[in-house]
Amino acid sequence: MEYVVITRAVEQVFMITMAVVFVMAGFYAAGAVIGTSMGFLASAISAIIIFRRLINSYFPPAPPEKRLGLREELGLVKTLISFSIPVIITALSEMAIYDISVFVIGYFMATTSVGYYTAADPVARLPLVISMSVATAVLPAASEAFALKDQNLLETYIVQSYRVVTLLVLPMCVGIAVFSGPLLELLFGRDFIFGAGALSILVVGMSFYTLFMISSSIAQGIGYPRLPMYVLVGGTIINLVLNVALVPMLGIEGGALATTLAALIIMIIILWKTTQITGVKLPGMAFIRIATASGVMGGFMILLPQNIPGLLAAIIFAPLVYGLSILLVGGVEKRDVRLIRRLGARMGPLSGAVARMADLMDRWAR
Repeated sequence: MEYVVITRAVEQVFMITMAVVFVMAGFYAAGAVIGTSMGFLASAISAIIIFRRLINSYFPPAPPEKRLGLREELGLVKTLISFSIPVIITALSEMAIYDISVFVIGYFMATTSVGYYTAADPVARLPLVISMSVATAVLPAASEAFALKDQNLLETYIVQSYRVVTLLVLPMCVGIAVFSGPLLELLFGRDFIFGAGALSILVVGMSFYTLFMISSSIAQGIGYPRLPMYVLVGGTIINLVLNVALVPMLGIEGGALATTLAALIIMIIILWKTTQITGVKLPGMAFIRIATASGVMGGFMILLPQNIPGLLAAIIFAPLVYGLSILLVGGVEKRDVRLIRRLGARMGPLSGAVARMADLMDRWAR
């Protein structure tokens, strides 16, 4: 996972740097596209270099007597292709469920409305960074536990994945929903605050979609790659129908509402199927405690001025309100404290402060 992070870092650094350079050189929007492409190219090159330098330490060459014959290799290729096709279709459907609203809004409304929506959309997706990281890690973990037939280990991986993602993503979504206007003003300018309503709705849908992503990775890891594909394709169709119905009535807020409802539906379906297949129950009480603490934090944020200074105050004080609330409602567990201690031990000069924080949390942890 560290090497994956390195390739992503290379991608982002080159993408942002080269996009800025080409735009300033006078290439305008085309320069941003070229910079993005160069970021992907740099990421691919870094991945190849890492792979070639480290592959032998992880996968030493197989002795001749254990090498696969032609028939076995063809069988392996067939297995890989049969697994990858549903995953590819899932990725394409994921892109579609994000972007259908843009096309429908562009069809029914003016171009400026598309601009407001496309400004809100990437901000709403910020919480997905966390869920994507967890989803990437839980896939091989769930696969290992399922292959070993270790139900306790599988349950631990699944429950903790849902808990950790909800613990981090839900308050972030609440914060973005409450301060959608100041966020858009800070990032894109005052003209874009017309997309605030769409952002507040859309980020709720992204909170649903984070749980879908975790369940999707679990399903793929335990050998059911077609399940998220079927659910996402169905969700894309539902999203299209809802967009066509709601955008003419509600404008860009209708597009955001359509995507949010579609995300809710696919989340419910895949959570139901995943729990049915794995036999693992959802951490319902953990969800309730986290939602309660997030609601308290949201109530505090509503009391702040809805402007950029209020946003900065929320960034400083809202995490403290959320942290205290999650402790009081019993949303922190002993294993969370152990994880914080392990992370703190690697943080050098900050390790002492993190250890003291862990000691405080340990008094309230369940």
